[in-house]
Amino acid sequence: MTVTNNTPGRGVDLRGAALRYTEMGWRVFPCKPKSKQPATAHGFKDATTSRGQVESWWDSKPQYNIGVCPPDDVVVFDLDHSTVVEGFENEFGPLPQTLTARTRRGQHLFFRVPAGVRVPTTGEFNRAAVDIKTGASGYLIAAPSAHPSGGRYQWVDEDAPIADLPDSLLLRFREVTAVKAAPKPAAQPVRTSDVVPYYKAALEAEMVAMATTAEGGRNRQLNTSAFNLGQLVPHGLTEDEVTDALTAAARSTTGEPMTDGEIERTIRSGLEAGMRDPRRPDDAAKGSSTAASSTPVVTGKPDADKGAGNAVMARRLVVTRGSQVQMQVIKWWEPDWIPLGEVTLLAGREGLGKSTIACGWAARETRAGNNIGYLHSEDSRAHTVAPRLAAAGADMDKVCFFDVQTPTANGSNSTATLSLPADLSLLEKAVIEHNITLLVFDAVKSFKDSSLGQHDDDVRALLEPLGQMAARLNVVVIGLVHFGKRESSDTGKLILGSIAWSQVVRSVLAVAEDKEQDRLIVTNTKANLSPRTRSAGVRIVSKTVHTEGGDSEVGVAEWLGDTNDDARDFLNQPEPVKSDDELDTHDYTPDLKASWLARYLAAAAKAGERVRPNDVIAYGRDKGHSRASVYRLFPKLVNAGMAESVDGEGFPRIVYWRWIDETTGPVHGEGETTETTGADLRKQGETPAVTRPEDETTGKTAPGQAIVCTDSAVVSVVSPNPTHTPPDETAGALTADSPGQTDRVARALANAQAKKQAVA
Repeated sequence: MTVTNNTPGRGVDLRGAALRYTEMGWRVFPCKPKSKQPATAHGFKDATTSRGQVESWWDSKPQYNIGVCPPDDVVVFDLDHSTVVEGFENEFGPLPQTLTARTRRGQHLFFRVPAGVRVPTTGEFNRAAVDIKTGASGYLIAAPSAHPSGGRYQWVDEDAPIADLPDSLLLRFREVTAVKAAPKPAAQPVRTSDVVPYYKAALEAEMVAMATTAEGGRNRQLNTSAFNLGQLVPHGLTEDEVTDALTAAARSTTGEPMTDGEIERTIRSGLEAGMRDPRRPDDAAKGSSTAASSTPVVTGKPDADKGAGNAVMARRLVVTRGSQVQMQVIKWWEPDWIPLGEVTLLAGREGLGKSTIACGWAARETRAGNNIGYLHSEDSRAHTVAPRLAAAGADMDKVCFFDVQTPTANGSNSTATLSLPADLSLLEKAVIEHNITLLVFDAVKSFKDSSLGQHDDDVRALLEPLGQMAARLNVVVIGLVHFGKRESSDTGKLILGSIAWSQVVRSVLAVAEDKEQDRLIVTNTKANLSPRTRSAGVRIVSKTVHTEGGDSEVGVAEWLGDTNDDARDFLNQPEPVKSDDELDTHDYTPDLKASWLARYLAAAAKAGERVRPNDVIAYGRDKGHSRASVYRLFPKLVNAGMAESVDGEGFPRIVYWRWIDETTGPVHGEGETTETTGADLRKQGETPAVTRPEDETTGKTAPGQAIVCTDSAVVSVVSPNPTHTPPDETAGALTADSPGQTDRVARALANAQAKKQAVA
């Protein structure tokens, strides 16, 4: 099945690959460049084997990605992550060698299904981060298409045959079919004469609402409909009725089809939340407060079962008089900044110290005798988070970390990151059981369910249920978010992604750097609940923490008191523009190996360290190089084959920059050496972790999972790198004694010196 050159970026012929798929009998259609979104009006329903049509599509835009519908007798398992691949093989392996595609982080496994065997849906198969694709119900992006996050889909061995479905998976398929075919007990309504018509009208109303929702709002509407109907489940409506009705409605919506996994997870999340807040069919008639809902729902009993017409007639407006509202005073955890029972966002550019500030607040809460929950995804628990909390003076017995665990077939547990809103019920239960009063999400976007995108409705689907939980439990929720690169005083627009991040929450605290006074400014740039704008200064200082591997220097937040300065004034200051002479002096040398960035990356590689772009920017800024110059110079090293950008392990994805010209190493400029790398060294002397612990390499969530609360007292605080020494500035350096390099070194040094003299 030779389809395409498997080498990314070299001779990629998407049109030719699409035509070869049609020759194999696979139906093909175009998707937008570097996207999974169909480029045609009817999506995968337009898939064809017509050579003329395929040629027409790719002649009009050669960069189209390739969408394929597998043959009717083939099932494809879409495994989202390397950890999912490992868990899948542990449960169902050993798997036979078969046609396999490598995706951005996971794999597509192709198997041939025996005749007469029913292929279950993703929800029925019920495995974390595993989607099932068939030609009749969905499609795949095929090699050599470009992935939205970079790189290309590739075949592991494009000549491999498609193996028969192994017995272990065949058994699972038959188990699902048997359960599906088993007779289900009939619902036992509270009062048949009144309730059955009501339930039917409620189901139809929510089906109509879901089926008529446009793309972009479908996930939120599905969650809302599941919640509304879930409120009726404790009193007679069955979960199967709700699931079947809403699944059918979701599949009938227009636009790019919702995946079975997305539908299953969203319905489950809404159902569970609704079942925790039940209402009876006659609540509205009695004027009960439980009849009210956050969204329009069926709130009254229809007079008679008149069919679909009642789907609209049953929707009623609930009116609450102002005299019935119990007014309450706002209670503050931190005056004017952080209200109780609400979600507060702490926003700022990467590398400033938001996590250190959050750790200080968490430590303060523990010293008051309360338990806190710290959910993190970007930093190592043992190397970074726990030492920061300890340095801030936290009572570590009162610090709780959360992990989601899913039991596997072999009796072990698979660890995954929390996924919201799907795991909200698990989180709420843990907060109640451990008496948590403050939750920190570092960073909150990392805990957004994979079925949610960056649209406003998707962000609301994450934040609104979280805010409702905070209000129910009266806990403080602090979420960390990052600003983008643009300069603006509008912090709502600065937050990466949707404007809904700042619209949903009632309080946003912006962090900005005041370089002149060597401090950070924190301002409540959105303060719906506060009568005033409040700013305070804070400085990140270094403190020693004793760990098992020795002493470690970490940062702590030292508050400097309130100030009249405003963080927005510092956010709106662009980087100074350098002259051409300055750019030549600082940012470019005739020989790229002599550049400061080449020496920095090579020294880090020799020391066995991986560096993030922000590490480089921080180091470069200390040496007088602007952020813009870093992003101008690094692509030159990549194009020259000297460096590359790679993805780290785990979720969310972390990008690292790596030196790859290891045979020669960099040339050292005159009088310049490299220094230790790390995101916070310029402020606090903290050494970055070289690798992420395996227990923090995460996947996605699944039914039957449980949150494991780990008291921080049992977390071993590990020195970031007990044997670490600063990268040797002579790492891989070319010298005049290097064979075949004498002239090149001399020329590079001479040119660099000449430029310096010319500028002088």
